[in-house]
Amino acid sequence: MSSRLFDEDEDDGLSDEGLDVFAGFIVRPPRAKYTINDLGPTHDTIKNVRVTRQDFEVMNSRKLRLSCSIWEPQTEKQPGDPCVIYLHGNASCRSEALAIAPAVLPYGIKLVGFDFSGSGQSEGQYVSLGVFEKEDVGFVVNYVRQNNLAQDIALWGHSMGAATALMFIGSIPNPPVSCAIYDSAYASFEKLAEGFVSGNNPTSSCSNLTPLIHNLFQVDQLQLPSGLPKKLVLSIGVRRVRKVVKAKADFDINDVNPLKHAKSIKQTPCKFIHGTKDDVVEYVNAEALFKAYGCPDKELVKVVNGEHTPMRPRSVEDRALSLVLRTLLPVVAYLTTLKARANHHLVEGDVENSTTLFTFIIGDAERLLNQPDEEDEENQEDEEEQPSLAAATLGPSDDETVKPSASKRFFSRRFQKKEEQPTLRQVSAESKRKLFSFRGKDTLKFQSKRLGAMKLSEVKADIDKPIITPLSEDQKRDLKALLIAVYGNRSLAHLLIERGEEALADANKALNLNEKWIRGYHRKASALKLMGRLDEARAAIEKGLDIDPNNQALIDLLKALRENQS
Repeated sequence: MSSRLFDEDEDDGLSDEGLDVFAGFIVRPPRAKYTINDLGPTHDTIKNVRVTRQDFEVMNSRKLRLSCSIWEPQTEKQPGDPCVIYLHGNASCRSEALAIAPAVLPYGIKLVGFDFSGSGQSEGQYVSLGVFEKEDVGFVVNYVRQNNLAQDIALWGHSMGAATALMFIGSIPNPPVSCAIYDSAYASFEKLAEGFVSGNNPTSSCSNLTPLIHNLFQVDQLQLPSGLPKKLVLSIGVRRVRKVVKAKADFDINDVNPLKHAKSIKQTPCKFIHGTKDDVVEYVNAEALFKAYGCPDKELVKVVNGEHTPMRPRSVEDRALSLVLRTLLPVVAYLTTLKARANHHLVEGDVENSTTLFTFIIGDAERLLNQPDEEDEENQEDEEEQPSLAAATLGPSDDETVKPSASKRFFSRRFQKKEEQPTLRQVSAESKRKLFSFRGKDTLKFQSKRLGAMKLSEVKADIDKPIITPLSEDQKRDLKALLIAVYGNRSLAHLLIERGEEALADANKALNLNEKWIRGYHRKASALKLMGRLDEARAAIEKGLDIDPNNQALIDLLKALRENQS
């Protein structure tokens, strides 16, 4: 141990030099170094969608220039011109936004990444673990809107970025964002200090990252400089270093308190994501933040064996994306975009995750189409309460009873935008009076092949009854067409893994909604053929050909069926 850092003559054992080193570790971690070429080409293609990148600068209140980029998919513009602003971790940079690019850009959602002040290529000497960074977020949000780069915005942050998002949203009465994804957020500076003092394997979380993000992200592993006595840092050093940090970087480490801000957030839906093997920001941080978060529309996604990394299994990305789409888009666009995501999974051979997402979409669409009208709601007020839309589509509930929420204050402050195309989060004035919410736990396990070895993520949800306005006739028609297609696609997914009974059931459900849907007869006949029920398969084909005698897919299937029977 360095005698210059540890002084036995001092009452607390830390020398002035030791305190200065510790303070420097807090406010000046290694700065991520990269070139503009590391952000990729200005014109690229992701999942067959052309994407362009535009770089720009924003000036914050401290007259520091922030280096920013926006990636825009060259697709038909989504309603509301939606965008995700990504907030990077400590000692990282805007390149970290590339970790979620495949999850948002192919679906018409723009992506903004920027370097916090004191990070990457932005100006500034020090970082503040969220204190000044939250102001940077506000300036970037305003710039994006005022310059018509995007309008409806969601925040997605990792580590320091997630903590910053909590502090930003919780510090203003009406936050200008529709939702937030908090991945690996710390609850306070004290909790963060506990993590890096007790951490065991500070570089393990980099093993699954792409080379560029791997190199940048390693520095987000908060390691105390060698020679600093960890026990003293935790017991006394944090208190003493407060003055040194204040003098050096002009902020109070006691203001690094996302937990305090989480309590004041009442109207911003969110998902907390955290790995159980995160040795930088321990999982207990997520539990504390989730419990304190003031908005009832929240979920805690527990990534079993997950580490401190922005690269998450596909099933976890799906959960995050579903919230982003639900809060940014009108209801039909939301479910249609999720369908596109599920189709991508299916094309890539990820049958399990595609089936899970198709099931989620079916649950939402069916409940929207079957929602009671105002008169029916009056008659049902005294009946037994049913699980919410979210609960029913996430999977089977656990042994804990889903109970009504005691608080209704959240519902009176729902967003009232896009009145001509209501989202799941809108509500009419008359309906507000009747609404109640659910709070409870809902558990579901997902499988993902995204990161090589199979991983499991477990979901613990605090959910509320969705708030919806009655659908127009056009919306009902569009949702019904969507539901038919999704039943057909899920039937195909079942066929690919030889689940004949399930494939047949979905084909029949699609045909019950539209008996003239030709593809439904192909799915039904394929399922029956798989199950060895060849006569029934032939009958299904012939019924389809009665509707469309020239359908080549059915003709080819009938030919194959005859060859099998000969």
